Amino acid sequence: MNEVQCASRYGDTEIYTANNLNQYIQRTIPGAAHVAGTADEDATVTINRPTISGTSVEPVTRQGAYFHKKLLLDNSVHADAEEIEVLGVKAGAGTGGVDIVSAYTGFVWAAKSPEQFTYDADGNMLSDSLRKSEWDAENRLIAVTVSNVVDGSLTRVEMEYDYMSRRVSKKVYSKSSSNFEFQISSISYFLYDGWNLIREITTATGLGSITDSYVWGLDLSGSLQGAGGIGGLLARYRSVHRYYDGQGMLITPLQAGQVCHHPPGNPENKHTLRINDSAWPAHQAHGGRLVDEGSAQGFYYACDGNVSERINPQITILITPSRAEGVPGSGGLIP
Repeated sequence: MNEVQCASRYGDTEIYTANNLNQYIQRTIPGAAHVAGTADEDATVTINRPTISGTSVEPVTRQGAYFHKKLLLDNSVHADAEEIEVLGVKAGAGTGGVDIVSAYTGFVWAAKSPEQFTYDADGNMLSDSLRKSEWDAENRLIAVTVSNVVDGSLTRVEMEYDYMSRRVSKKVYSKSSSNFEFQISSISYFLYDGWNLIREITTATGLGSITDSYVWGLDLSGSLQGAGGIGGLLARYRSVHRYYDGQGMLITPLQAGQVCHHPPGNPENKHTLRINDSAWPAHQAHGGRLVDEGSAQGFYYACDGNVSERINPQITILITPSRAEGVPGSGGLIP
């Protein structure tokens, strides 16, 4: 057998166990998580961890702009997830000599050790610590359910294929810990010319649709599809529906349930609200408009804090922490 039996990173070692079919059936997982990122060299970076007695403030190791910290976790009995805050401070660098502070809150976690892997009779992986996979009789992946160890929610992705085994649709569902059923989040359809994907249409709940179109040329074979299109993609064009308020100001869709409005002179006002179809005409009468109304499953209208304009709102506050260039923001966690 030629399987890898151990792997190391940052001084932590994972040990893999294989069966007689050369399939990994389990691995030991170190009880640790690593937080890494970049910050200005003169910024002080710390990590705040909640404890029974309060908050533990832990320094990081610095090398130039980079920082790193190994956090110990207890995953011997069950998966261990922990909320942390990465804090970056540039002392006296702000206006009037005030400190510039940037904070990022996220989670680190480690699966229960050892992690178990299961397979079907054809050798397709069925489960690990986070995912459960489903396959059809032709060994095509048709569904994956992913669990969130932090909040107990589930995300399920379902795929469909045509007679050539090309994926023609993808549906994404979500289920929170308080819901009994999955709710649809987005649907994507895929159109092909032979094996070349030429169009992808995605409709997300409440945000209308996004269309990606692909342009192909000669692939590695020197013909259009002699190598299955490999090396032949020339360009991708994206069409996104845009939303505007009554003054013609652009409202930028960010993600499901969130729209960011940048009114003149007040760019940090990010109060948003969601209204349904029946409430939309009232906003439309005041000048609000939505591009391609027929394709949207929900209508979004941003106001400038005028409560009289809100009709049964679901309000979302979008918070963007102030930061200096290089002070840690999002994307600093490495599980």
